[in-house]
Amino acid sequence: MNLHINNITVDDTYCEAFGGVFTRFIITAGDKKRLKRAAYLSTALPSTVFGKSEGGIEAWLDPTRTPDGRIGAVVQIWVNDIKDSDRILASELGWRIRQGILVVPTTSVFNALESGTSIDMMAPVGYCADGYQVEEERYGRQALLWSLVAAWICGGPCVRSVCCVG
Repeated sequence: MNLHINNITVDDTYCEAFGGVFTRFIITAGDKKRLKRAAYLSTALPSTVFGKSEGGIEAWLDPTRTPDGRIGAVVQIWVNDIKDSDRILASELGWRIRQGILVVPTTSVFNALESGTSIDMMAPVGYCADGYQVEEERYGRQALLWSLVAAWICGGPCVRSVCCVG
């Protein structure tokens, strides 16, 4: 049996819903291959297996819709609305940015949620560049930049990853 609400057909299938706390951010990269890798890695980290958070890609963006004018993806990360959910979300977001996004060369991360609440990502993401990170203003936001020291491996120039926190 199908249900119709406001001229939209709702199929009679199984659905699960729960209260949650979430964040939304934009990942950008220098090319489609690296963008997809960062978006998929950030949403597929093993933390979902342990039930702490769930992530998904909301949309793919053309360069006109991103803060730095490069191709991008909007990603959402959700946690259950329980005691300490804000702390859990910050921790999960830190893991996903540090282990899923910033390890991919040319990537940047931008806040994509207009909210009165903010998450200080300094502790969760940390200074993961062994002292080679710099803070500066980029794209009208306060940013942390990491130089990925890959030159000694491939003989090419270092590439930078950016995490814009504002």
